[in-house]
Amino acid sequence: MSKSEKGRSKVGKSNLDDAVVKCPICSDKFTDPKSLPCLHTFCQKCLGTYIDRYTQDNDNPRPNSFPCPQCRAIAIPIDSTAAPSMWAEQLPTNGFIMNVMEIMSFENKEKTCEPCQKQNKESVRADVWCKHCRICLCKTCINYHNALFLDHETMPVDQALRQPAILTDDELRCSRHNQNMELFCLDHNTLVCSVCVALEHRRCVQVLTTEFYAKELKNTREVEKLVEQFNECLSSLEEIVNENIKQHQNLNNKKDDIKKKMKTFRGSITGHLDKLEENFNQRLTKIHKEEKDKIQSRIQDSKVTQSAIEHSRKMIQATASYGSNAQFVATVAKARENYLDFKQKAMENSAKLESIDIKFRFNPKARDIPATVMELGEIKISHGRPDAPKPIAEMKPMMDKRAVLIRDFHIRLPSDTNDCVITGGIYLPDGKVILCDFHNKTIKMFKDTGIFISKVLLTSEPFDICQVDMNTLACTLPNNREIALLNMTDESLLLQNVVFVGKVCYGVDEIRGNLVLLFPLDKPVPSMSVIEVDGHVLDTVHRRSSGKAMFENRPFHLAINQRTAEIVVTQKTVGIGEKRAVVLYSDLNVRLSIEHDSIRWARGVSIDSQDNIYICGQNSSNVMKMSSDGSDARVLLDATDGLEHPAAIHLCGDRFFLSDVGYTNRNVVKIYEMV
Repeated sequence: MSKSEKGRSKVGKSNLDDAVVKCPICSDKFTDPKSLPCLHTFCQKCLGTYIDRYTQDNDNPRPNSFPCPQCRAIAIPIDSTAAPSMWAEQLPTNGFIMNVMEIMSFENKEKTCEPCQKQNKESVRADVWCKHCRICLCKTCINYHNALFLDHETMPVDQALRQPAILTDDELRCSRHNQNMELFCLDHNTLVCSVCVALEHRRCVQVLTTEFYAKELKNTREVEKLVEQFNECLSSLEEIVNENIKQHQNLNNKKDDIKKKMKTFRGSITGHLDKLEENFNQRLTKIHKEEKDKIQSRIQDSKVTQSAIEHSRKMIQATASYGSNAQFVATVAKARENYLDFKQKAMENSAKLESIDIKFRFNPKARDIPATVMELGEIKISHGRPDAPKPIAEMKPMMDKRAVLIRDFHIRLPSDTNDCVITGGIYLPDGKVILCDFHNKTIKMFKDTGIFISKVLLTSEPFDICQVDMNTLACTLPNNREIALLNMTDESLLLQNVVFVGKVCYGVDEIRGNLVLLFPLDKPVPSMSVIEVDGHVLDTVHRRSSGKAMFENRPFHLAINQRTAEIVVTQKTVGIGEKRAVVLYSDLNVRLSIEHDSIRWARGVSIDSQDNIYICGQNSSNVMKMSSDGSDARVLLDATDGLEHPAAIHLCGDRFFLSDVGYTNRNVVKIYEMV
């Protein structure tokens, strides 16, 4: 078997697996499979339940998107204004998955004649399959069938099983022109119909029929290489997962080890304290016994004297009552002698009498332990970076890529009365570029091939624009102090509504269904507000938590990192040491100030998939690229690349559009690719 045949076997029917037709959520075979833009597919019911749960748990009361249950890529419903329970129904049905399920069903079940089955006849073996009717027929029924349908293509069932692709209805129709997409544009890597080619791909060099291109792919190692690349990527991810599992286990082991050390340390402290306490108690017991014995001795001496005195007293009383005169006189005489002894002993015992107290004073070092030792140790986390798997290591990070001009195209329309000045715009994943033409009071929509699609003429100059949901755009009209809401389809732009905000508004971007607006002329200092699409203000900031102005100069443009919700705001400034831009946390506190003097009058700003920041320097004739922490900054494009006064930039994957308000370039938009 040749290498190309081996490659085809890797991607052919022998590689079909039940996992292809099983929903990742319910693990059963798909029911009404719905596909997301990231290409993951789920049952409509499963996806609907997931979306309902996500929107109910979401902090945003009006979400307009949801993350894919598998890869977390953000998906925007076709109509986000509809109830979230309807979003799954709006998504396209995955026809390929349904075809695969049909193929597997066809391969697994016994082939019987379907017309005979409908006539309640006993199971009759089918010999022929009709591609048009998509049914199996026996030898008898095929004769009637061929007489009625002369143009239908039939083939033996065994042959159909060997060619599973013909079992499916593989015709794809263009959503814009309702034509079969039988052509493939290599320049844009997309399926197109003949009308698409005539309208939008006239300049494209390589447009092939899908039949020819499919044969070419199957006869080369390109598909095999692609599968190998996927396998390498899977292997790399497996290495990454295993490394993370290893680090997770290592983290657990380190935690247990630290806890054991702490327990041992505490045990040594406890043991030392126990020993100190034992010695202390021994000394206390000894001192206590010595003093107690002294007291007991004095008590005993006093009691002996008491007993002798009591005896003498009783003898005097007894001889006075019952004794002879001689006995009484002798007793009294003896008692007088004894009294002097007793009095002397009483005086001696009185002299020995003393008050006794036991006091204790802590060792100052021991006493201060609770107040001075607040922690038993410091916990530090050190992060290292292990070697990346080879396929990942060989991938160039966005920071190391350079910009290559793919094409440029003219944007001035015959109806325009002035040269174009593009102050803002967005580059969409489907290849559409939406531009704010300030001088001509127009929003224009082009394909990135340069094909004009549609425009909207406004009553005032548009400055910046963002996408609110799949079909809605919002642009600022600073001179009217308004926001214009536009409805966008594949072929048109329509003015939907105008919201009055009451202040001069410049930059705009979307976050979680709300708009973030810049007000550079606010008094006493510029401000930024978060508002709902209907104009209701949710939050406004003028100053930082320190009390300083949030923006030291006029803020013009902003870009929001949809992953971290951080906001990058550029400022009109040219002085040395002045802040060109600020990066704000999601709570609107300043994370980073950008002060690169190589940027003069920072204008348009955008953020790539790896959180790197791109800033247009209008007066410095350059585009700067810098890491998210600002530690690495490089000139991406400058005057040597033909830049005069770059104003607007927006990234979409590895590509971005760039506008220039210089006299030479103002009627041209350039498309670059990071390579």
